[in-house]
Amino acid sequence: MGIFDFLKKATAGEMQVNKAGQKSASLRLQELEQVRGLRNQKKYQQAIDLLEEILRSEPENAGYWGLKGSSLTELRKYSEALSCFEKSTSLSPQAPEWWALKGDVLVSLNRLQEAGDAYKQYLSVASPEDDANGVAIVKGILASLHDPIKLLQERNSLMETRKYEQALARFDCALQVLPLNTEKEVGLACALCASKSEACEKLRKWEDVLVCWNKILEIGPALTKEWPTWASIAWFKKALALQMLKRNEEALICYDNALEANPSAEHASSIRNNRESVLASIRVQKGDGC
Repeated sequence: MGIFDFLKKATAGEMQVNKAGQKSASLRLQELEQVRGLRNQKKYQQAIDLLEEILRSEPENAGYWGLKGSSLTELRKYSEALSCFEKSTSLSPQAPEWWALKGDVLVSLNRLQEAGDAYKQYLSVASPEDDANGVAIVKGILASLHDPIKLLQERNSLMETRKYEQALARFDCALQVLPLNTEKEVGLACALCASKSEACEKLRKWEDVLVCWNKILEIGPALTKEWPTWASIAWFKKALALQMLKRNEEALICYDNALEANPSAEHASSIRNNRESVLASIRVQKGDGC
């Protein structure tokens, strides 16, 4: 069950149990929809501003603290998000959603022991019947915190069964715990980033695809022999994501970089074909603007 479904169910129950509070509960549903709309438009700061206004009158509402924490997480303000999840788990310790999100933030802060504790708390209060997918994801995350290599071995199974959200969460955790001290570890990290990119593509999260390949371009030069191949693929995949985002001029630069990195790559003909297509689109756009 998603955050908004969880909160709407709780609010609907409140309306049935307490008729005197029906107006308050009805208004709360409207507020939830406002927050949902802002988040859907990726207007996370506006969602946070609205939640802060609501929390001034409802400071003991765990759901709004959790939503604020989730919105702060989207802005990568992890320390502030953690404070919100501390509040939501304190006010509503039996609500599994907040424990899972708290664990996610702790992973991002590299506080892995505490993250593991939060995930275990989630499992202690979550219902496998109501949220079988969430329970499976968290169990997988806990495993990934201890064995990122095993996760890569399970990659095909996760992707073939279309468990993309589960795969994404597990790839994130594995990348957080994996050191980058040796060439072998860097190679494993690149493989995990590429796998994460594939899951993001399936979910059409193109900005996240860019993050994956930017990470590979950052750490990959340590792969002395394999780097030309990795570099060409990274620039190529980055260009494809930029095309999906209609950022054609940036995509064109990436195609050029891909060819420069490895002119004889197996996919060089695809790069050249895509480059010509992007160049044609840019010329059409400029012509329309004249």
